[in-house]
Amino acid sequence: MGISYVWSDVSWWGIAAWVVLFFVGLTVLLNVYSRGA
Repeated sequence: MGISYVWSDVSWWGIAAWVVLFFVGLTVLLNVYSRGA
């Protein structure tokens, strides 16, 4: 188990977390916009 393997695993988890946060934030913004419109 090398450092490169651990780094790639961490980076993939980071990418997945950012994608989830992006979609959650986008959904919240759309809900707030449609509610205010």
